[in-house]
Amino acid sequence: MPRAARPPRRRPNAAHVLIAGALLAGFLASPCAAAEPLFAADYLSFDTGGRPFSVAVADLNRDGFLDVVTANQATGSITVLMGQGNGNVGTTIDCPFCTGNFRVGNSPVSVAIGDLDGDQIPDVVVADLSTDSVLVLIGAGDGSFKSRRGIHMGVGSSPFFVAIADLDGDGHPDLVVANERGNSISVLLGVGDGTFKPRTDFPVGLDPVAIAVGDLNGDGKLDLGVADLGDNYPPPPRE
Repeated sequence: MPRAARPPRRRPNAAHVLIAGALLAGFLASPCAAAEPLFAADYLSFDTGGRPFSVAVADLNRDGFLDVVTANQATGSITVLMGQGNGNVGTTIDCPFCTGNFRVGNSPVSVAIGDLDGDQIPDVVVADLSTDSVLVLIGAGDGSFKSRRGIHMGVGSSPFFVAIADLDGDGHPDLVVANERGNSISVLLGVGDGTFKPRTDFPVGLDPVAIAVGDLNGDGKLDLGVADLGDNYPPPPRE
């Protein structure tokens, strides 16, 4: 029997990224007791590419300040915002093939940052929903990337989320991807030079859209928690 119809999903549309500030304290603090503000200032807003869908932070240019990277679904780009160390960011990074917004595919929806090739410089991974692939961008150490094209790798259907972790304990970062329409996750084991072995897919629940990584049972090995969006809908009524 066909499944019950789902309510429409809401997608983020604003072409900017927010850094939360004291305005959130009123929502998070208890109304029954006075509390210190949870944030130091009002939120700050910065322009990005169209429909920013995911955000990550890391010190991309090794100046000691965290920088911000967003994956922008509508413009098929990422935006790199260079941190100033005070919660603010400077202008978007200029590099030989981009000015702030760097084209990375048709529909990037997730971004993760880690040192994938062992050179102590952060690299960027982007999940592209419409091409069933992830893109690895090797960092140059100044906030830009070494290659215009990056390294494309196929994953399952409609990759919605990507995470970086050493899943097999060999000291090399690996990738794990939640494939929304594939109802699966893809694991790509890292070689240590920024490249990865062919993927292995594992079935999960319906419409996986997020992954968390941690040692959940204390055995010293990393485990995965997967959020299945589709499994939250009630089953169809029985006849």
